[in-house]
Amino acid sequence: NDAEPFNVVTFSLIDDAGGRFVVDPVSGELNTTVALDRENRSSYVIVIGASDSVFFVNKSVIVMLLDINDNPPVYRGNLSYSFLEESPIELILDFTDADDPLSNNSVISYSVLDSRFNV
Repeated sequence: NDAEPFNVVTFSLIDDAGGRFVVDPVSGELNTTVALDRENRSSYVIVIGASDSVFFVNKSVIVMLLDINDNPPVYRGNLSYSFLEESPIELILDFTDADDPLSNNSVISYSVLDSRFNV
């Protein structure tokens, strides 16, 4: 422990990832300035500086974003189909979403609400 005034550490951001992050100079608490979207970018590297007015150090920090299920499924096929009456119907539905394909957030389940049809 250093004696005053050298026992007070001041924090700063050397690289704030294009203004996306801020740091409290007294507490060192890191916050975002904008909402971060995992589907646009999964990680950021920022550089935080700390100084006791004599010494100064920089540290790179990797901020990894975890995927959440924030994108609804999107149907990529036709919205209207015509079939001959009394003919068997086979319909292939094509849904997708923008969530991380390697997570459970991209799993899409199907159900039919009309009891005359089944999946």
